[in-house]
Amino acid sequence: MTDTIRAGARVGAVLTMFCASLAADVVYVDAGAPGAATGESWADAFPSLQDGLAAAVAGDEVWVVAGVYRPDDGAGVTPGDITASFEVPAGVSVFGGFAGIESSLTQRAQLFDATVLTGDLLGDDDGTLATIGDNAEHVVRIPAGDGARLDGVTVRAGDAPAPGGGGGILVIDGAPLLRQVRVVENKAAAEGAGLYVLGGAARVERCAFAFNRSGDLARTGSGGAVFVVDGTPTFTDCTFDDNRAGGADLARGGAVFLANGDTTFVRCAFTRNLAQHVDQIFGTSYGGALCAYSGAVTLVNCRFADNAAVAVDSAHGGALRVIFASASLVNCVWSSNVSLGTPGYGGAVSLNRGTAEIVGCTFWANRAEASGPFGFAVEVGGVFAETGAVVDLRNSILWGNTEAGARGEGAQVSAGVSIDTSCIEGWTGGLGGVGNFGLDPLFVDPLGIDGTAGTLDDDLTLGAGSPCIDAGNAAALPADVADLDADTDIAEDLPLDAGDAARIAAGAVDMGAYERSPWVTVGGGTQNLAEAPRLYVSGPLTPASTVTLAVGGAPASAAAFVVLGTSVVDAPFKGGLLVPAPTVVVEGLTTSALGTLAASGTWPAGAPSGFDVALQVWSKPTGSAWVGSHGVVGTTP
Repeated sequence: MTDTIRAGARVGAVLTMFCASLAADVVYVDAGAPGAATGESWADAFPSLQDGLAAAVAGDEVWVVAGVYRPDDGAGVTPGDITASFEVPAGVSVFGGFAGIESSLTQRAQLFDATVLTGDLLGDDDGTLATIGDNAEHVVRIPAGDGARLDGVTVRAGDAPAPGGGGGILVIDGAPLLRQVRVVENKAAAEGAGLYVLGGAARVERCAFAFNRSGDLARTGSGGAVFVVDGTPTFTDCTFDDNRAGGADLARGGAVFLANGDTTFVRCAFTRNLAQHVDQIFGTSYGGALCAYSGAVTLVNCRFADNAAVAVDSAHGGALRVIFASASLVNCVWSSNVSLGTPGYGGAVSLNRGTAEIVGCTFWANRAEASGPFGFAVEVGGVFAETGAVVDLRNSILWGNTEAGARGEGAQVSAGVSIDTSCIEGWTGGLGGVGNFGLDPLFVDPLGIDGTAGTLDDDLTLGAGSPCIDAGNAAALPADVADLDADTDIAEDLPLDAGDAARIAAGAVDMGAYERSPWVTVGGGTQNLAEAPRLYVSGPLTPASTVTLAVGGAPASAAAFVVLGTSVVDAPFKGGLLVPAPTVVVEGLTTSALGTLAASGTWPAGAPSGFDVALQVWSKPTGSAWVGSHGVVGTTP
């Protein structure tokens, strides 16, 4: 009955919802399928994603084989229509990355790069403006409503006209989930070339935004990749690389621009983004990576490297500019960002009015520089706060930041910022506060193998003998609003540092983004899962010391075991990656109803210095496959 109704005309919203509740189906899409194009199997898959979306109702999953799909291709769509979009209705999930042989979602081939939803309708893009005027204005639209999902695709080559944006993806209200989506090479005349979010509570997880461009010669460019207005969106484990905002006289947010609302970023990386106006006589740039205008922004365990705000006139915030907003910056790393203008304000962060708390952050080698030959003064390579901004700085390190090439206290942070338990280069005591000093933090390798600050090989962890070890104030830790350890307790004190190590070791907290710990997260985790459980281990690895492990995000009420080994292997094991060679296996454990697990033991005597031990936890719900956590490796002191 359900198939008969769904094959024919829709007879009303009530009947459609009733049928959907009876049976949620998989709709198959494959541009090269040879069969009857009914969408009922891989052999008979719809050749057009538009046809697959038209056949789906709330609760359905649309499975898409790797290939190139254009929104002007399908029944009822006019070829070449630049207003055509892939519209994902409320309650419908679109999964890309299939090879066309899978029978379950966990078997997905993860061909995400090769499943391309493109706005290049004619296939004639050559990288110049002359060839994108005929591209789709919005490749994907997600209208109001809850439960829409886009997962495992690449969205590229949209060209959004002004006003507004969202050449790649346009989201209007609702609470969609975007996961494992690459948003690349999109353009907008004004705002948010890759993603435009208006209201709602969008969740954006494990997505990559790269090479998106917003702004033109006639308008302000805002949010090279993302533009958010209102709502409470969250971005988790996302990357923003080489996005640009460039307007006629004002550029705001090389990667992201926020207006109003309350936006949260967790474990996100912002690299090589640029805000630069295009007028060569006048112009201002705000926030090389991110600009927050009013509302609130929360950044937890994020990294900002090699971003730039560049202007003929003033440039504000090489990485971040905050205006009339409240900001919480926790466990973040800021390195080699630059504000280049006449003058340049805040090589890393520039704050204008509003409030900010900065806790457990590391600022290294950020620069405020003058863009012209006229000798204009520049202000603060690290954190610059204008009159009217209320800023509290705690448990942080500001070192090696410069203004016009000069180092010292004034190049690290503005006067008027409230500072406690922090390491500030050139510290004189004149800025007040308690527990502050100006001793070298002794980073392990701040320039890395390539000798360049702001690249991925920089090691800003604390070396042996660092004065910043145990010098922070544990009482200054904020609540775990991002639930970093996935234990559902957001009222507890922040439990982890920027590297997923325990934030408090031996009862004390270090300054900066990283806690000195013998434990390092090395990845791994079960293959083909959207999210592997996360394992956290703490303890000093000295004889008779207590070693504690905790797991979050695991299957609920599942049998579990711990694997401990003295080496790391790359052998596939039960569908995942077994990190340690199994020397010891601890069985008989069970995860909680919330998918958590905690255990502890005593570290034995006799292990030599530099001895490595690897840990991983596996769990198995009844009737399902084993699920492996990330791996953790510890080294004895």
